Amino acid sequence: MQNLTRKFLSFQTPNFAKFQNSEIVHGVKIGLCIVRECSPSDIEAIASVLISQGTKIKVTDCATNEPEEIDTTQAGIIGFLGVLAFIMAVSTAIDLYLSKRRGDEPRGKVLIILTSFSVAANSKMLVSVTTDKQSDAYKLRFLHGMRFFSIGWVVLGHSYSTFNFANMARLVNALHYGDNITFCFIMAGLLSVDTFLFLAGFLLTYNLLRERSSGLASSVVAVIRRYIRGTIPIFFCIMWTYLAPLMFKGPTTPTLYDFFYHEVRTQYWALLLQIRNFTENLHIGMYGHLWYMSTDFQLFVITVIVLQLFRKRVSTTIIVFGVLSLIACSISAWQVSNTIYTPFILPMADNFTVMTGTLNKFYTHPSYHGVAFFFGAMTQLFLFKYPSIKISKLLQLGLWLISAACGLTAVLIMYDWNRGEHPPEWAKLSFAFSDRLLWSVWLAWLTFACSTGRGGYICTWLSWSAFVPLSRLSFGVYLLHVPYYYIRLNITRERIFFSHYSMVTQYFGALVASYLLSYILFVSCEAPTGRIEKLLLMPKRRAQLHDDKSSVPYVEDKSAKLQPPEVVYKLKAENGSNGTMAPGQSSYL
Repeated sequence: MQNLTRKFLSFQTPNFAKFQNSEIVHGVKIGLCIVRECSPSDIEAIASVLISQGTKIKVTDCATNEPEEIDTTQAGIIGFLGVLAFIMAVSTAIDLYLSKRRGDEPRGKVLIILTSFSVAANSKMLVSVTTDKQSDAYKLRFLHGMRFFSIGWVVLGHSYSTFNFANMARLVNALHYGDNITFCFIMAGLLSVDTFLFLAGFLLTYNLLRERSSGLASSVVAVIRRYIRGTIPIFFCIMWTYLAPLMFKGPTTPTLYDFFYHEVRTQYWALLLQIRNFTENLHIGMYGHLWYMSTDFQLFVITVIVLQLFRKRVSTTIIVFGVLSLIACSISAWQVSNTIYTPFILPMADNFTVMTGTLNKFYTHPSYHGVAFFFGAMTQLFLFKYPSIKISKLLQLGLWLISAACGLTAVLIMYDWNRGEHPPEWAKLSFAFSDRLLWSVWLAWLTFACSTGRGGYICTWLSWSAFVPLSRLSFGVYLLHVPYYYIRLNITRERIFFSHYSMVTQYFGALVASYLLSYILFVSCEAPTGRIEKLLLMPKRRAQLHDDKSSVPYVEDKSAKLQPPEVVYKLKAENGSNGTMAPGQSSYL
């Protein structure tokens, strides 16, 4: 019995009472069902009499089942969505008419704009899969599988780390789960964010390498396109969220919606400027995860600048990205040195300051994730410089084992922190420096092997055509799954038992719902935005054909004919194609 007691006392558990000192945590919340005639002040007066002295009691909100009145903002949004629905209906009708009368004939700019909101055309774009085995789009289909599994992993990780303390039962199970080393694979879902950044760097470099122009103008256009494709869907989702109070109500939704309104009012400028990750006020709310968009954009700009400055030498560009990766890792280690912060986000921490401080001052910064983005760019540069490099079977096996070991190390090294231990300072600094680096090594070899025909069954599996449309919806899934979790947790009227069964079933519900909502986002916002901005910013591209291949990036495979280039930017291909991302295909996620 003494051994059991000693073991229990030595276990490092968070002091949940201290969590209440944070302004983000709204204290102990108790919901009461009362008659509507009672005002908040009446309830506070009654509670003050019944509860002992020294306890501060405040009624934060009162929720009723009465329908919410539509305010001016919501009325304006409903009107806008009505106009948008009308435009989509007209655009779809025009597209179907032209398809029947003209078939696949090229369309002019006016007709392209008129059919940009066509549900039929955008849906066809979503599910289109190239069958040309000589195209880069076919050879890189495995990227869709990587994106699909990565977004699923992110959603799973958020299922276990998104709480409503007011109605979550047996939350201490999160601590017990941390004792199991397999729980590292669940919490490593947050690590999958770096997979998306790796793919973003890979695709950015892929597109710029095949640009017909290597001037400053092409780089500026690339940045503008990135900004448009990322910012417009964000505010489209926020606009829809303003209508949530009219549809979803629960005991704690008034507080949730008030916090959402405050978040938008105080942070909209940071979203517009893409500096959300540097505001140091990332309250945990429905759109707190938008720090990723700012981090992605900042790394995008840095990568474009590097490719522009060192475009004359591939080898030099690779070295520059390697140096930047080491600098980013060093900054991450320096930021956590001699602090209470952990090298990654914990499911539970000793106090709330550790969790929020790690999020605000460390985790969301581009230096923390830069190595993944830069490694993605380096991988594409290696492919471009060594398209036909010969690697022996034995060396391939060794590279697979080394890269897999790096990936597993990046995941399993979280174990001590997950179970409440406090590793020494040198271990914390080592992990802060190396975890993203190790994960990027795994991603780099996986991508290189699959791109050069060395992926085997793994590449075949990831290249399954069913993953293609699901991958194209991953950007919307990322934007929408966190608001889904928060609304679900705040409309529930009963306590939710924290268990693997509850969290996994919640995960599947969130994943399916997010994909359905992401489809609506895609056909009504993402795809039309992509079509129009490409037409306006890239007017000299080849004429668009109205077939299923016009929405798929294509580049003639010339790796067998060309020697390794000495210039980063390759000139226009013989068939006029440049391999850039097609309209509607988000290169974010």
